[in-house]
Amino acid sequence: MSDMMMILSRATHSCGPNSSSPPTNQLWTRLLYSLHATSEFAFNFQVALTNVAMGVTDKVLGGVMLLAAAFVFTYYTTWAILLPFFDASSPIHNYFPAREWAVRLPAFLLVVGLTGIGFFVGFTIMKENRKKAQKAKLRAA
Repeated sequence: MSDMMMILSRATHSCGPNSSSPPTNQLWTRLLYSLHATSEFAFNFQVALTNVAMGVTDKVLGGVMLLAAAFVFTYYTTWAILLPFFDASSPIHNYFPAREWAVRLPAFLLVVGLTGIGFFVGFTIMKENRKKAQKAKLRAA
């Protein structure tokens, strides 16, 4: 706001009775330039704040995902690879399901994931073929 007051005071002083230029032209030009610069600064500041906020949330989300992946990797590695080296009477066996699930669970997740990807690709191809058929009908009509 102080920049705006300074520009207005300069404009009124330069448009006094001793000034040779028309007072309204100079005043409006400076005022409009000031408003444009102020609004441009506010917009750029808002965009910068949005980018920073999105960057922070992206970093937090990435960190959470990384921690989750590290936990799953550590748990599964301990379960599938290290657990056989412990005695069957060890209390660490209480924290893990039976060993055959260390193979069954990833196989099931792989089948479900590949099925989901297959359905997605199939539906996308079907939609594209419908759009092409509609365009062909419109051209023919």
